[in-house]
Amino acid sequence: MQKIPPGRTEDADIRAWEIQPAENPRHFAIFQKFLKARSLRAAWCLATGEDERTARAPGHVQRVAATWQWQRRKDAFLKWQAEEEAAALAAARLASRARRLARIGRASALLGGRLETMDEKDVKKMPARHVIESLLKIHEHERLELRDRPEDDASRIGEDLGALPAIEDRIPPPEPDLNSE
Repeated sequence: MQKIPPGRTEDADIRAWEIQPAENPRHFAIFQKFLKARSLRAAWCLATGEDERTARAPGHVQRVAATWQWQRRKDAFLKWQAEEEAAALAAARLASRARRLARIGRASALLGGRLETMDEKDVKKMPARHVIESLLKIHEHERLELRDRPEDDASRIGEDLGALPAIEDRIPPPEPDLNSE
């Protein structure tokens, strides 16, 4: 049997945790159990159905594990698995952020259109305190969402976007209504 050099496989297209050229399929089946188990003994017991408390992996399985570098291959598999999970999490975060930005964009467009058509009479008709507080919350969330990613800032190098307009710039705060108290 040939020994696999650390960090390499015989064939560059074959991942370390896949069956290697000249590897015995029966041994590889035990290796697959080893990928899921916490020890060689546990892998042997999974493969044979023996009781883990009393069984031991036979010497030939221990030699095969050493010869075919099962621990190194398992470590490579676990590293790859962690990278895949991290990539999936990053993709999910990016998709979630895109959905939030789309919602904020729609709300902002509606808000912007509504603010453009409002005059002081409209403001006086509304329960101003609650509406303004809600608008300020939306505006603050939009501001935070649009600047929370370093790559967003990197894409704007040399471009002065300035601050987002404040709601107070468009609508003056309402006069306190002394008669309602």
